[in-house]
Amino acid sequence: MPPIASRTANRIAQALTAGELLVLALVAPALLFPTPARSLALVVLPGLWLGARAATGRFTPRTPFDLSVLVLLGMVLVSLFAAFDLANSLPKVAGLLWDVAVFYALVRWMTTPGRLRLGLLGLAFAGAGLSLLGLAGIDWLIKWPALAPVVRLLPVLVRGLPGAEEGFQPNAVAGILILCLPVQLALLFPGRAPGIPQPASAWPRWAERLLPRLLGLALTVTAFTVLLTQSRGALLGLGVALLVMAAWRARRPGRLVLIAAGAAAAAGVVLGPARLAQIALDAGGAGLLGSAASRLELWSRALTAIHDFPLTGLGMNSFRHVVRVLYPLFLTSPEYDIAHAHNHFLQAALDLGLPGLAAYVSLWLTAGYLLARTRRRAADSLARVAAEGLGAGLLAHFLFSLTDVIPLGAKISLFFWVALALVAAAAQVSACHAAPAPRGARPPAETAEPAVQAHG
Repeated sequence: MPPIASRTANRIAQALTAGELLVLALVAPALLFPTPARSLALVVLPGLWLGARAATGRFTPRTPFDLSVLVLLGMVLVSLFAAFDLANSLPKVAGLLWDVAVFYALVRWMTTPGRLRLGLLGLAFAGAGLSLLGLAGIDWLIKWPALAPVVRLLPVLVRGLPGAEEGFQPNAVAGILILCLPVQLALLFPGRAPGIPQPASAWPRWAERLLPRLLGLALTVTAFTVLLTQSRGALLGLGVALLVMAAWRARRPGRLVLIAAGAAAAAGVVLGPARLAQIALDAGGAGLLGSAASRLELWSRALTAIHDFPLTGLGMNSFRHVVRVLYPLFLTSPEYDIAHAHNHFLQAALDLGLPGLAAYVSLWLTAGYLLARTRRRAADSLARVAAEGLGAGLLAHFLFSLTDVIPLGAKISLFFWVALALVAAAAQVSACHAAPAPRGARPPAETAEPAVQAHG
């Protein structure tokens, strides 16, 4: 290739890589609301990765999640052969591919503390934006009558979107908001560990003064929306996650755990098991027992389907249609759309087979390991804030997903992949700013990670 053409191609590749997030935003409507014609936009993704290979020497930045993501994408390809209708699976397939592309684009961009902070703030304010959209577009279900007057005051402004014609599902919105809320809380009240200085900010003073007010507003709107969704799984998961977050920040976490355990034991002795069970049922709101029974039936059908199709699964988005034909349900109305299996492990296996389930579990295990390592060796408060906020948010989302699901490739599953990108970025930034080793300790081995600048 002539030198001029080579330089031109290299400049194009560098421009594509620099504007990767913008390009992904432009093709988002076609991939989030795909049709056979719009799905041609998928060719943009390998084009971006080829451009990155030419500009940086790698298709994607290296992360600890790479093997899990590779297996997951491989099983997406396998699942296409198992799916009964490719058009039915297309929305979830296109959505997952776009999510993965955004994940790597964010990891490639968030290489400095300043950019990591912007990423955390982006997730926090995106949660507030989703809350406002939810308040205007959720298809409300009343489980606690005391909240009914408040719900009736909310305007109905958003209806008719593809996949949510009657409005957004409240449990799905709550499952994402509890991922964002602990990040908002951690950014609003960052705290400071002993011996860790607060890094100087490159932002103007007025922006730093305004930021806590905006975060407080975002936290208030998000918490209000989570409460109005009346999602029992989301509220339970959020409560556990916030207790864990409080224990992380307590000077003596063991004492906090003992106090909580003692209070629970005292309540059990004073009230008795029967009274406690009745209180739990009353607090759970209307339909709790029926919901539990239908979930148990649905889980049994999902396990049978996984036994029948262990290697390939049913194909993405197929369970909601196949279950009525091959595995009839008796406790769920035929008119009700069974969108998923109401357990994220079962849903991953149904969509992508047992190999896909293994890759999905590996994503969670890797995230947990990276968060624990980042928090332990963080050399500045930003990395600790990231680890604590993301750790509590992902824990809340994980607990919620044991009884409900936001399937891989769903439109709002992007929040999960953004959180994973922030976990990977926080680990990278923390590694490049690791606390100095104690005197006399052996220096760490050289790594191939690039140096990270002080601010983005």
